[in-house]
Amino acid sequence: MTSSEIKPTPVTTLDPSPTDTARVTESTSPTESTSPTESTSPTAAAVPPSHRLASDDGRWLISFHWRNDRYDHVIATAGGVKNESLLRSVNGSNDEDWPASPAIQQLSTETIDGKPTVLGVGCCGTSHFSVSVQNHPDPAGKPAVRFDWAVRLSKELDEAAIAAIEGFWLGTTYKAATRKTPDAPRKSWRLECDETAVLENIRDGEASLHRLRPKSVADQRTIQWSYWITAK
Repeated sequence: MTSSEIKPTPVTTLDPSPTDTARVTESTSPTESTSPTESTSPTAAAVPPSHRLASDDGRWLISFHWRNDRYDHVIATAGGVKNESLLRSVNGSNDEDWPASPAIQQLSTETIDGKPTVLGVGCCGTSHFSVSVQNHPDPAGKPAVRFDWAVRLSKELDEAAIAAIEGFWLGTTYKAATRKTPDAPRKSWRLECDETAVLENIRDGEASLHRLRPKSVADQRTIQWSYWITAK
């Protein structure tokens, strides 16, 4: 047979019949196509990633980790075989409208002004929080890490309204690590506020708490407070 005797086979496109269409629909139904391992239930959701920021002088390491329904953060010494935890944020729970520290549910690490910066947002009750953490010299010009917090309230509160709210609190609370032995090195760090914040040091039994709050709260919807972790 010569090539001139070979005839091409026509290609025919067939539309699926109603029976075929029904068969396809049945084979891709949610019941058959979704296995238990493919479930997107909340328990199978991935844990949000951790974020870390080291100070420029290598002295401090700030770590953010997901805990329950929000991020907490730890300030630790950097370097050596094992980092030593110095301060851990006290977060509160999802049934508190005024938690001990702002509720942060979303974090990212960005580069701002050429510096790595941890940015976060979140909400609790009717308040919306944000934070920026970045290497920034303290007022004396020494290397330090600066925290800038802000909260947006649903409405302004005057002094009388604030006094009437049970458990009202705005600010950031840390629990200090305890010295393991009497001869352990004393702390070499300090928290320093700028003009927007006030530091309160409190003993709670054996625990030492450090609370940083805005200097002014009344008659404002957006409230800010800032501080540094720096060498003593």
